[in-house]
Amino acid sequence: MGKIAKLFLICTLLLAGESFADLPYALKFSCSKSTDDVYTCDIEQLQSSKPTANTYTTWGSFLQAFQIEIESKLDISKNPSAKTDYSGFVIRFNSNIDFGGYQKTGDVITCRDATFAPMNFGPLAFQPTIDGNGKTIKNFCYI
Repeated sequence: MGKIAKLFLICTLLLAGESFADLPYALKFSCSKSTDDVYTCDIEQLQSSKPTANTYTTWGSFLQAFQIEIESKLDISKNPSAKTDYSGFVIRFNSNIDFGGYQKTGDVITCRDATFAPMNFGPLAFQPTIDGNGKTIKNFCYI
């Protein structure tokens, strides 16, 4: 296969992947220091498909912004005082999360949000405690 054909194939696959990359509803997060010095991040999925300011329509865009926020506060290589500024780290879900599941187009099966990647933080002062808050994650897809 020639270089131009390979480039065309790669571009086509990237564009096709992007066409399925939206979550059913946008995600948002907010983080703050609580009275007991625990850095707490609340994650919520909106019940509207229209994104607003500071919301994310793909897991990939959400995760990138979320990791930048977390690492700016808790990554000890970027904030050496993190261990004394905070006493812990909590990620709390304030709504159910719907990843949208699978989608079939002809004979091709893809994830509705093809941007999924696990959370992976740098050298944090604290590992997060996950508070599911009685909420569920459904229609998860990772191919």
